[in-house]
Amino acid sequence: MARVSVVGGGVAGLAAAGRAARAGHRVELYDAGSYADQRRGAWGEVVADFDRIPLDETADGVVRSLEEIAVRIPTAGGTRRVATLCTPDAVVIDRGRLERGWRRALPESVAVYENHRVDKAEFDRLCARSELVIDASGPAPVSAPVAGLTVPPAPAIKTLSARATGDFASHYPTPTAIVAPDARLFVTTKDTAARRSG
Repeated sequence: MARVSVVGGGVAGLAAAGRAARAGHRVELYDAGSYADQRRGAWGEVVADFDRIPLDETADGVVRSLEEIAVRIPTAGGTRRVATLCTPDAVVIDRGRLERGWRRALPESVAVYENHRVDKAEFDRLCARSELVIDASGPAPVSAPVAGLTVPPAPAIKTLSARATGDFASHYPTPTAIVAPDARLFVTTKDTAARRSG
């Protein structure tokens, strides 16, 4: 039985912690946020290959299946649809609900430390006392400076998540990706009520 430390409690960290615990290892999961709150700074409300996630489509937080995404470009009068991306195994999720439910479903043996940001010094300590450390901390991994890695800026995605009020009926049930020379915008609504309120 190995001691496993998982840094980052999002989808990847939850999957790693659950799998390691079910394999019989002692697991500690560290997350900078709290599962009690709305997850801040988290992106990924549309999951393209849901079959890669060890949950089924009835899991709490899976809102609905998604078959396509409309690609639009700005025009003088609004936007124009230029393509359709087929997404045969995609779902729309409420990431906060999904992660809270997944957290509750972890084996009781997993020690979860919420509101616990792991810095370089603590990462070094975890490496010294654990047989395996899994860094699932996101696009700017805490392990990069420790391992001497250079993480190119390409994987980092700048996002702005907002709840807006307005008529979003044109984005339900098919989400929209608006592509402009200097920006990319992705608009999705989770359900029929949200299409009216944002």
